[in-house]
Amino acid sequence: MRRNGLLLIIIVLLMVAITLMIWKPWVVQAETSVSDISAAWAESGHGDYTSESFNHWNEEESGTIPPTCAKCHSGFGMRDYLGLDGSEAGRMDAAARLGSVVSCETCHNPAADAITEVKFPSGEVVPAMGSSSMCLNCHSGMGSGVGTATKIEGMDLDTVSEDLASMNPHYLAAGATLFGTEAKGGYEYEGMTYAGKFEHSANAQTCVDCHDPHTLEVDEENCQACHSNVVDAEDFVDVRMTKADLDGDGDTTEGIAKELDGMREVLVKALWMYSDEVLDNPILFAPDTYPYFFADTNGNGAADEGEAVFPNQYKGWSPRLVRTTYNLLFSVKDHGAYAHNPTYVAQLMYDSIADLSEVISQDLTAGLTRP
Repeated sequence: MRRNGLLLIIIVLLMVAITLMIWKPWVVQAETSVSDISAAWAESGHGDYTSESFNHWNEEESGTIPPTCAKCHSGFGMRDYLGLDGSEAGRMDAAARLGSVVSCETCHNPAADAITEVKFPSGEVVPAMGSSSMCLNCHSGMGSGVGTATKIEGMDLDTVSEDLASMNPHYLAAGATLFGTEAKGGYEYEGMTYAGKFEHSANAQTCVDCHDPHTLEVDEENCQACHSNVVDAEDFVDVRMTKADLDGDGDTTEGIAKELDGMREVLVKALWMYSDEVLDNPILFAPDTYPYFFADTNGNGAADEGEAVFPNQYKGWSPRLVRTTYNLLFSVKDHGAYAHNPTYVAQLMYDSIADLSEVISQDLTAGLTRP
């Protein structure tokens, strides 16, 4: 009897050990201290008190962050948006005071847990994605294809208007990219169909499936199960899951990120040809210099010294130029667009090139592939 009892205890202990080995999240959680999490968060972009993202308004006369910005650039602002300050949830009621980042309590609270849907700037609504819903609330951009279409509605496509200027989808709008046409983040051309939410692998469906929720870094090991070439983050751009030669350069082995880069080069060329041939006012694109579009004063198609500067910002916008440059920025400002939804981004760029090709001297879609 005593021997049977001992055997039963051994079996139970073995079962517990096996369970712990399989249920790795439990072990990781137990080994990760609050201080470790806090340190990781403080070193991330969301917790960086020195970042321009949280200090841009420091010199403003009002001494506050405007409501349109405070939702995502202030922990106080997000508390307002969630209704944690007693105000109505789902809206910004006032400017936010300076001096906060996205802190622990910004995301870890009952109101955040209760989110059932996320509304994008286009007005489109998508179901909540668990803890990733908080990510979507800010990484949705501030512009949309719908807003761009509304701005140029009823206007002659190739007539310059003083009422127009460049429209920016804002920065790091990964959520808008991820959901594709379901979020209507890009300008979608009439009569064309567009990809919806990018369906990655079964274990890569939400933001926190791929990104560590505190360091924000992508977990390379999670990618390696399908992408054996991935050793570290630098290898992500070499991942390729299509046989199509999107950019028409003849290379069907380069990563999808480089395919998109190639398409983008064609789009920039088409943009310059349109502005030169149709508007007689050539434009330059400098993705790292605000406000990104400048006058090509010598008409050589290159950003020479003194051209990509704020006083030389581009003026003379037509509706066709506005919607094209919006899609160009949409493809650039989400640095991980190639992983979040390469199909949607490629479709937007292809259609923009096709649209410009209708009025310029060369069809630049030749050789390109629309996925």
